[in-house]
Amino acid sequence: MTFAVIPASEVPTSTTRISKTTPLRNAMLELAIGEAIEVVYDSVDPVDGYRPTTVNQVAGTMSRRSETVKFSVRKKTDGTGCYIIAGPKPAPGEAKRGRKAAAKPAA
Repeated sequence: MTFAVIPASEVPTSTTRISKTTPLRNAMLELAIGEAIEVVYDSVDPVDGYRPTTVNQVAGTMSRRSETVKFSVRKKTDGTGCYIIAGPKPAPGEAKRGRKAAAKPAA
């Protein structure tokens, strides 16, 4: 079998695949630090809702890809959805919130 070799410039451009999370990702990209969006779970709205694990995965991926914004997820008290909050990402070397290292036992 032989394959024809053509210049890369002749390859037609393809459109980006639109997934169900594309609107969520686009909305998150438009957030400024200090803003939030409300997301509905799929158990409440099967058509436009998202699974909680999907929301967490998208927020984590978007946080890793951004150099300045960290997205956090906070569940709504009634269990129908959550909020995605855009916050500042700590600068490299800056102390992070969270658990502190365990103290070393005295010898």
